[in-house]
Amino acid sequence: MANKFLLPVYKKVFGESFSYGRFEDRLKMQKMVYLLQEEGVNIGHYGFDWYKHGPYSQVLLDDMYMENGTACMGLNYTPEAEQRIERLKEIFSDADAKEKYGVKNWTECLASIHFLRMKEMGSNASEEEILQVLTDRKPHLNDDALNRKAYRLIENLAM
Repeated sequence: MANKFLLPVYKKVFGESFSYGRFEDRLKMQKMVYLLQEEGVNIGHYGFDWYKHGPYSQVLLDDMYMENGTACMGLNYTPEAEQRIERLKEIFSDADAKEKYGVKNWTECLASIHFLRMKEMGSNASEEEILQVLTDRKPHLNDDALNRKAYRLIENLAM
């Protein structure tokens, strides 16, 4: 079943239209929806598992395919959802992260840290343990200072 929220929220967060044909767009959509859903924003009900690029939902991928090419409709958000969407937009737009990792890898880093901490390793795992697993699984995410920044940002989200 199609999800009419995907395209307008993607455009709001990333400032660009979504294209199913671009791998980077699909990856960013997966990470955005995962984090928004974890924050309680009603953007769908997707189950996420760990995959090569971090949190992944096949059902979400199917919905992206169904929505690709449809007109992006305007949506009104609750003030709480608007605030959470804006906060995620700010985090994804971090200038230092975009310069060092690029938006695709930055979104992957953030969502992966959250998934490892909250779903896989548990909240009792230390920051050091989580970041070590991150870099073991994702050698391309090897900037320790940036990974620590991502950990702090994820920690401060209202989850």
